[in-house]
Amino acid sequence: MNSPIVRILILAGISLFFSGDVFSQDECSRNYRTCVRTCNANRDQALSRNNLERSQIRIRLGQALIQCNVQYVNDRTGRQACRNEKIRAANAELAALDAADRQANRERLNCITECRRQLSECRQPPAPTLDLGGGFEVECLEVHLSGL
Repeated sequence: MNSPIVRILILAGISLFFSGDVFSQDECSRNYRTCVRTCNANRDQALSRNNLERSQIRIRLGQALIQCNVQYVNDRTGRQACRNEKIRAANAELAALDAADRQANRERLNCITECRRQLSECRQPPAPTLDLGGGFEVECLEVHLSGL
């Protein structure tokens, strides 16, 4: 192999080894990423549950509307009133889920803010401590005032 190429490869390898960002991150960064992933996962689970519930509400609404049609087959006014009541109830449930989605997103933002606080705290250098290794004695010097 060519000597300059070997030197370049060795220097590149040393740079990668000491960079720290390539092979491993510091513990603070790893903890931060784990914290944010947890925040996102909790939000995603809440949104998934809410979406599942939305699907069930829509299915129940469809069944209720069919039941209104069957129950009031010859009563157009009764059928429309029944349908309006079922639609209003479903819309109220869907609105509650929309509020739950917004709350899940707010909780995620609060969680990420806490992750950032922990990251900042983790990266703070430790406060210096002064260890004197035991007791010490301070001696006072005598001052002679002569001629006063």
